[in-house]
Amino acid sequence: MILEIDELERKSTDKEFWNDNDKAQMVLQDMKHKKDKIEEYQQVVDSIEDIELTFELLSEMEDSDLYDDLKKKIKALEKELATINEAISERS
Repeated sequence: MILEIDELERKSTDKEFWNDNDKAQMVLQDMKHKKDKIEEYQQVVDSIEDIELTFELLSEMEDSDLYDDLKKKIKALEKELATINEAISERS
């Protein structure tokens, strides 16, 4: 998808890109959609990495605040994934 975005960005810098305004708008919308997907994916990856780190810390020491923090992070990830799942379902 990153290569597709690069290609769309390259197209958008072409001096004749805006000659067809409707097509240009479609390309920009497609590019935004793809960037949003990558950002969404990266947020999930970041959340998972944060949970893993918190879990590792918790395995090294028992700390009720850290455990509560881990539970909150897992709940937040569940919400993120539910939102993504809902968006996918709406598109189908």
